[in-house]
Amino acid sequence: MSATCAKEKSNLKNNKSKEYWRTALYIPYLTFSTYSETGAELTKSGKKVEKLLKAYGIQNKNDNEDSDMATGNDSRRIIHSSRTLDQFYYHSLKDTKSRDSDQVVTRYTHYESRVDKALDILRVDELWLWVIDEETVITSSTSRLDDKEDPVLEGIFESLRKAKGKSKKQTTTIFCR
Repeated sequence: MSATCAKEKSNLKNNKSKEYWRTALYIPYLTFSTYSETGAELTKSGKKVEKLLKAYGIQNKNDNEDSDMATGNDSRRIIHSSRTLDQFYYHSLKDTKSRDSDQVVTRYTHYESRVDKALDILRVDELWLWVIDEETVITSSTSRLDDKEDPVLEGIFESLRKAKGKSKKQTTTIFCR
């Protein structure tokens, strides 16, 4: 797991007639999530993902079957969902369910008596950041499957909110979820 950075010198010049570098950062990071062997944690978010995919004109092959798109098993999907550590590392495997339920974190929490049967699991989320010019930065992140807030993305939003009044230039921030 490593971050990737790509830089490209812009041929365009901004209003000050100086060249600038466009930068793209792709940063994977670890988070904790809940995991259920039945896949129950995907229910709410899975429905949201299905709704978004239908809005984009991409529908499930068979609406009567469980959606592979919501669980991250369909290569046509637009939404990038959170992946387990094994799904990230063994991306060519079709099914990582047995590996996911055998994570050390999951094994530890499994032996404790849990009423809800939801286990803690490590997931790999990703942050994408594009610096277009001196005044434009675009960020995006994976969609979490457990309906919890993304701690990294929320930290970025909080930093932007705090810094908004400290800049000499007027900034416009748009939050899309």
